[in-house]
Amino acid sequence: MALEARVRDALAVVAASKIDPIAKAAIDVLDKHLMETVSDEAKRARYASEDVTKIDELLGLSASDFTKLQLQKANELDDPDRIVNREIKLKQLTLETYGSLYDVDTYAGYRDKQEWASRRIRLFAFSKSRKEKLANAMLRHQSTPIHCALTDPAKVTATATMMPTTMTTTTTTTAKDWKTYDRKAT
Repeated sequence: MALEARVRDALAVVAASKIDPIAKAAIDVLDKHLMETVSDEAKRARYASEDVTKIDELLGLSASDFTKLQLQKANELDDPDRIVNREIKLKQLTLETYGSLYDVDTYAGYRDKQEWASRRIRLFAFSKSRKEKLANAMLRHQSTPIHCALTDPAKVTATATMMPTTMTTTTTTTAKDWKTYDRKAT
């Protein structure tokens, strides 16, 4: 028993000297691949420390939350390449999550195909088959101008409030701001 305890203690010291510095470096830069490697090595050596526990917690985060942390860290480290890469990754994750909302065919603000085609019929007398052909071509490229808008204004305002945006901040400039700017320029 005493021999086993000494061996375990010696193994813990060796594992600590090997794993802890790498774990600290992985946490400092939030490198996911390095963190996964450290976690696997610690599990294989049956080693536990605060840094390994923190790495396991970070690896347990959702992809979006982990990427946000990486973006914050990239800003702290002032790493422009990594900042751009993390922003692109966040936008990709947003599109994967909400991509169906941006699909042209499923946009809720369109007029009904039959209603759209019938607006043309009011102007010209078309046969039923011609009306069906026009309705089926509603979302296809037209080389000639279309006879009315594809969207219904009442539906557009309701749809716009439901769609998530990838923009993080927006600014509005009021007339007062422009007057102040014009005074400074003169």
